[in-house]
Amino acid sequence: MTWRVLIADADPRVCAGLAELCAAAGHDARVAANAAELARERERGADLVFVALDWFAGAPRAHTVVLVPESKLGAGVDALRRGASDLLEKPFSRERVEAVLERARRAAREPIDDPASLRGHSPAMRRLLEQIERIARTPSTTVLLRGAFGVELEDVARAIHSRSARARAPFVVCRATADANVDLESALFGGREAGHEGLVAAAQGGTLFLDDVERASLAVQARILRLLGERTRRAADGSERPVDVRLVLASGGKLDEAVARGAFREDLFYRVNVLSLTVPALAERGDDVVRLARELLRDAASACGRSFRGFSADAELALRRHRWPGNVRELANVVERAALFARGDEVGVEDLALQLDLGTTPAGEFLPLGDRSLRGVEARLIRRVLAEVGGNKRRAAEVLGINRATLYNKLATLELDG
Repeated sequence: MTWRVLIADADPRVCAGLAELCAAAGHDARVAANAAELARERERGADLVFVALDWFAGAPRAHTVVLVPESKLGAGVDALRRGASDLLEKPFSRERVEAVLERARRAAREPIDDPASLRGHSPAMRRLLEQIERIARTPSTTVLLRGAFGVELEDVARAIHSRSARARAPFVVCRATADANVDLESALFGGREAGHEGLVAAAQGGTLFLDDVERASLAVQARILRLLGERTRRAADGSERPVDVRLVLASGGKLDEAVARGAFREDLFYRVNVLSLTVPALAERGDDVVRLARELLRDAASACGRSFRGFSADAELALRRHRWPGNVRELANVVERAALFARGDEVGVEDLALQLDLGTTPAGEFLPLGDRSLRGVEARLIRRVLAEVGGNKRRAAEVLGINRATLYNKLATLELDG
């Protein structure tokens, strides 16, 4: 099988070396020496992409290998979380490149399944999957995904993309942010002053997933509205280029309230709310919670070199009864922690550390009266989680199913030691 290989790196020696090795393996390789060339070449499509870490902006379903200097392996791991298929350290050897190509060959032969978070038999999940299938058949319709914190909005967006006619084109992820140091407009649209084409260009022919859209500034919202209306963009050279991209926007907030207070454009809201899909909370999925927990336990056990028979009957009952305010993200954190610290070959209810969920506390086992206030329960839970994660506030926020800003606010409000 001959692949179309795209190699993008500012170092000509890197590009020449990879092109030679790919050609020796029977593949057709072409090179992009800068970000502008990368944007143009990606529009032509590729089966396998080698891209410099600094230019990586999201990955298509095709195998995408990020080229990482040895000193930046931490950033390379983050690229894997954002959709990259593999990493290749620079400088590289022939053996390492051949190993990367072999992994790509294996991946090409293996069908890509939906993540465990989207597999289930509950009415809520069957309805969600039916909606995903229906939406995927529409060629370019903009989609709005809604769901509470911790539900798998990106997984849903990827499922829509992988089922659509755009599956072999890029799937690009962008997250809106309230950080004033991050220029979302530049990241999305690039331009002459920015010196790059932007993520809209990178997603040409495919899907652009914009998460936390409610955080986008009004200026960015105006650019998105124009993009949806005109389907063109201004390139870095000043010319107008056609845009063939499906936008999937996601919001964990209440967009209608944002419209009411003037934080989100009403015309954009009505434009994107035509095809809206609400991802069900984990607590609405019945026995799917236990099925998902079992799959997550297998993955977590494998990652830490352990093996489990499964969950005890009491543990599975606790999983069904827990409210899961942090949804799938919370469940993944609970299972990962249990896989690390469980003492036996079966995960028991005590290993799940769900005792402080008041919705599942057995009758007759209430907390002492002085601790039953919401303030007292929150303080006790936060202290316990911080102790379990060794004081790591980022990790504690993930376990609690809240963001770090909320955690810091609670630490100050509850007068807890930070």
